[in-house]
Amino acid sequence: MDDKEYEATTAALYQALGEVSGVTVDCFGSRCRLQGKSGSWYQIDVLLRQSNGLQTVRTAIECKHWGKRVTRNVVSNLITLLEDTDIEKGVVVSKEGFTSGAVSLAKERNISLVEMREPNDADWEGKIKTIRLIVHRMWPEFYDFEFVQPQQPGAERRQVAASGQEILIIEPNNEPRTLVEVANDAASSVTSSGQEVEVRFRTGTTMRISGVDKQATIEALRFKVKLRFDETELVVDGAEAIRLIVKEIFEERQLNIGLDGQVSEVTDGPDPSFPGNE
Repeated sequence: MDDKEYEATTAALYQALGEVSGVTVDCFGSRCRLQGKSGSWYQIDVLLRQSNGLQTVRTAIECKHWGKRVTRNVVSNLITLLEDTDIEKGVVVSKEGFTSGAVSLAKERNISLVEMREPNDADWEGKIKTIRLIVHRMWPEFYDFEFVQPQQPGAERRQVAASGQEILIIEPNNEPRTLVEVANDAASSVTSSGQEVEVRFRTGTTMRISGVDKQATIEALRFKVKLRFDETELVVDGAEAIRLIVKEIFEERQLNIGLDGQVSEVTDGPDPSFPGNE
């Protein structure tokens, strides 16, 4: 993330947080400039506006995507900007936090300080960061189907060419079921591969093929089951779900920005989903 993206992310964050209370972003970035009473021009990283219909309050935000802590001088410059432009509120957003001098001056002059950064290993101390799940899956495959029919002198044994979804088993007083449904139900108790299963039906049960008028009376169904296995590893990494951590220094409030841009507030109590929550 560079300086421009940091400013844009800050603008989007405050826009999302203030949507319900009427906060809008006037401007942000290099084109966000305002002239003060002294005639001086100021570049404002993010300028917010909040209106309740009777009163409008503006907020100037300084964004410091630095590799070091923000010093007292940055807070002092923001105070000068506010006084010269009559902007009511000021906020400094920093990637690396603030020096004690900056915190002292900001608290004295009612300037909000916000730390917004990517999560680091320290945020996960004492919390679960990564969960690995090994998922074992087993499923049956069916073969060597045989329908057992009542003894019929002179009857011929015939092969049936149809899919398991096309063959219907119709038991008296029951809804028709496909061959696949019957086999799946019966195979639920199978514990070893190659096991033969027999399903006995009520008297008067018939079998027919979808789209064919003829049907045959059957007493039982026999088939064999082959068990198939596989193993899958699922990794849940909390760090991959959180893009940025946002801490409001004086309000002692923490927010997290997800990779999808969604903003969530950290609640009290330890929660592995939100780093830094203590």
